[in-house]
Amino acid sequence: MPSLTRLATKCSKCPYVDTCSHKRMQAEAYITPLSNENMQSAAMPAMRETMTINIGGVMTSVYKDDIEKQIQKELFKDRFLMFGA
Repeated sequence: MPSLTRLATKCSKCPYVDTCSHKRMQAEAYITPLSNENMQSAAMPAMRETMTINIGGVMTSVYKDDIEKQIQKELFKDRFLMFGA
């Protein structure tokens, strides 16, 4: 992979380029195209763990992280409003 910096054009044309200790660098970047494999994986949704819970007598499949967020929200909703905040 090529470097991301190089010697500035002004410095590379200078006659003292070899002995100078105040060289200036310029940034450059290269864009590489994505292959088909990378584009497919970027387009795929992330895999999320599901669990089955009972809601009103009906077994429902839900995302586990959504349930954990909701539980934490309910458990800690009054913790940050203490002492007149």
